[in-house]
Amino acid sequence: MERYSNMAAIIYNTILITRVESRRTFRKSETPMADEPEVMNILQASRYLGMSPDTLYKYVSENSIPAFKLGNRWKFKKTVLDA
Repeated sequence: MERYSNMAAIIYNTILITRVESRRTFRKSETPMADEPEVMNILQASRYLGMSPDTLYKYVSENSIPAFKLGNRWKFKKTVLDA
């Protein structure tokens, strides 16, 4: 039974990574990278990645997308999101 749950987690993570990568590629081609600040808030990062802020919050809570807190606000480094 555990084998199936591990396989489901692997498939889910693969799909997640693929979706984020495809959105990054689309987003990068849409606007120059110089327009985005080095450290972004949740709204800027969600626009940069091409997803809703709610989805980005979900991925951050699952540790799928790296972020850090500054006070009570989530912040995202552009260089880390691009990696």
